Amino acid sequence: NDPPENETHYRSVLNDIGPKDSINCNIEPFLAFLPPPKPFNVWFDKLENLIKTNKSALIGEVGLDKSARLTDPKTKSLSKVQTTIQHQIAILEKQLDLAAKYNRAVTVPEDRLLIESDFHSPEGLDHLMERIVLLVSEAKG
Repeated sequence: NDPPENETHYRSVLNDIGPKDSINCNIEPFLAFLPPPKPFNVWFDKLENLIKTNKSALIGEVGLDKSARLTDPKTKSLSKVQTTIQHQIAILEKQLDLAAKYNRAVTVPEDRLLIESDFHSPEGLDHLMERIVLLVSEAKG
């Protein structure tokens, strides 16, 4: 028996940051509460349509958040579950592609990026910060 499509999707984009002996145990409770995932093209087409029809719209606020955790649906406290950074990067890349395609501004909160970077890297500028700078510069052409 293959797992349901929802479960397969969420297991691919969520990361259990709990103790190593509980890997995937923290994800289990979320599976019943999370809505069915939207196909990527539905999300992307809706975003692109909003950009096309709203000539003054910009893309944002966007970015990566390495420390964000999902809120437990029952207790409302922060869980030991995060969205994978790979998934966040994939979404950010698509947002930047749209900004470049329609020549729109992108709002990336610098202070948040610096805080995230400083918190996770003694050098202050880690590979994810470098990646965002590269993605933004590529989008600008």
